[in-house]
Amino acid sequence: MNPLTLNAIRKPGVSLTLAAVFSLLMMGLVAAPTLAPDAFPFLQSLKVDTDPENMLAADEPVRIFHNDMKAEFTLHDLIVVGVVNERNEQGVFNVETLSDVYDLAEFANSIRRAFRRRICAANTGSAMPLSINGARSMAAWKHLMRRS
Repeated sequence: MNPLTLNAIRKPGVSLTLAAVFSLLMMGLVAAPTLAPDAFPFLQSLKVDTDPENMLAADEPVRIFHNDMKAEFTLHDLIVVGVVNERNEQGVFNVETLSDVYDLAEFANSIRRAFRRRICAANTGSAMPLSINGARSMAAWKHLMRRS
């Protein structure tokens, strides 16, 4: 029989204590770079990456094709924020709600370095597609913000 196994049978308390200490040491080494990254620069900190693109190798043919198509058709990630106001009979088209949207857009502009493309919002002067009773046109925010 293996000497390690024989020792564990003869002295189970010591074996369990060593296993517990080893387990705690391993958990500490895993948690340390995440909790104190400056103190443990030689250990990799825990990073969660949920981007499906990064689940494939950079030279994977499917990923290369995907990136080529994004470049060819100039596709970019898009963040859309929808606003609903059920408390006002005019919905979101009232001064208070549109002011809140404006404040949100101002905040987004303040961190614009996070965005590669332009922001379409009330404070940017950009137009947005508008559909009323099936008729489509472009509406400028300044017309939506006008007081009656």
